[in-house]
Amino acid sequence: MTYQIQFRDADYRQAAQALVERSKRQAIIESFALIREYSKDTPAWAEMSQEAWFYFTMFYRNAVAHNGRWQFSAKDRAKLPITFMNIRIEESMDGESIDGFLNLWKARQLLAKMERFVIGDRNLT
Repeated sequence: MTYQIQFRDADYRQAAQALVERSKRQAIIESFALIREYSKDTPAWAEMSQEAWFYFTMFYRNAVAHNGRWQFSAKDRAKLPITFMNIRIEESMDGESIDGFLNLWKARQLLAKMERFVIGDRNLT
């Protein structure tokens, strides 16, 4: 017995875009979790928390985990606004959707910056 599933063009494009978006978000949050675990309880932790991408990625990760919406605690608000790669996260975004916030190219740049931190290449911009 053989099953065949067909999509209309619009459905296919929408499904493909959703897959790319989920993959992008997951790559960022998993990479951040691994780097955080790698750095915890080491001198790298203090250095990492000073990196421009650190809080940017933490806030993005939290938004992904909170139904795709920005949610800032009082502690978070003290660190805002934050800008990385000419993208700004600010308090006024609280409650807004993250859809469209970080395009695929910027996500790749962010992942590259995290990778550079792990391999010790802190001077590249």
